[in-house]
Amino acid sequence: MPPSVISFRKEYNMRNLRLAALCVAVGTFGAAQAQLFGFETVAGGSHTSFSETSGGVTATFSQGGDPMDIVGNPGVGSWGSQSLLPYTSSATPVTVDFSVAIYSASIQASDYNADADDLYMIAYAGAGGTGAILDSDYVFWDTWESIPDFATLGVSSLTPILSVQFYNIGYAGFNNMYWDNLEVVAVPEPATLSALGLAALALVRRRKSA
Repeated sequence: MPPSVISFRKEYNMRNLRLAALCVAVGTFGAAQAQLFGFETVAGGSHTSFSETSGGVTATFSQGGDPMDIVGNPGVGSWGSQSLLPYTSSATPVTVDFSVAIYSASIQASDYNADADDLYMIAYAGAGGTGAILDSDYVFWDTWESIPDFATLGVSSLTPILSVQFYNIGYAGFNNMYWDNLEVVAVPEPATLSALGLAALALVRRRKSA
């Protein structure tokens, strides 16, 4: 076989090896680093802002100075004992700032079937719902849908996300859905990502030689 062909095949195989290692590293990280915020550690009652920490990630919630209520689970089986009810007469978004950058976020929402609702979630490059919009999601909650059913909204971006907003527009503009189970995947620190990449590369090499 000509040396040029051998050289090309070696380079091609190494590229595939690096790509496979990166995929394994990202997949391993994503599975290991998902953090859940279920409002279980937040005191019940009304708050203009509050924070919750999960796995080294702190999420700080606010609603432009409007009060948000931590209430009992309205009846959704997969939720914990407490949920968020940002009941306001306007569709002021709930803003969530993260102590570290994240790659993705999802949240669940539910309500009784008194009215239809438009649900929104937006991811931002800056804190406090500022900077470039990196991703957004929309779900329509129809009048026939009701607790214990729930809707899920999700956003993700290869550019690090520093904050997200979520809200609903219901009857007469009321923001009155129940929200729970905010789940995020944090961006790894460079040292962590490097270690995961090396470990994944070694794993792929072992599989290749097996």
